[in-house]
Amino acid sequence: MRRISRKAAATFALSVVMIFTIVVSALAGTALSNYSYFTCGSYGYKNQAEVMTTTYGAYASTYIHSDPSVTRPAGWYGAKARLYNDSGVLVKWTDFFYSSSAATGFAKMTGAYTVKGNYYSYGISQSWTGSAYHGHATWTSPSQTY
Repeated sequence: MRRISRKAAATFALSVVMIFTIVVSALAGTALSNYSYFTCGSYGYKNQAEVMTTTYGAYASTYIHSDPSVTRPAGWYGAKARLYNDSGVLVKWTDFFYSSSAATGFAKMTGAYTVKGNYYSYGISQSWTGSAYHGHATWTSPSQTY
């Protein structure tokens, strides 16, 4: 029986770790949409959609920010995250959530969706005009594979 030297065993172990790291990294990814800029109640805003895949599933996030970054009171921002598969079917979403304190931005993320496939994010944000909320869709994010 042939014995493997410690150096050969260490090289093999390091190779396995490197391959595992590359494979796990290939399974995770993030894609952001372009910012969508809009005005609501004479204030400027921007929103954005994000899709993220990890070894645990696919997630969608929706971001809304004041533009320029100026603090707005609690409740002036709202976001609803929505995750779609490549067939355009809505597979995971949140209700609208609103900022709980004064802030320059707000974000909301879905829970994990664990069916293998390709996914994108297409969110909705809301901003306060002073008398009512107005909704604004994000641009669609590029797809990511889970």
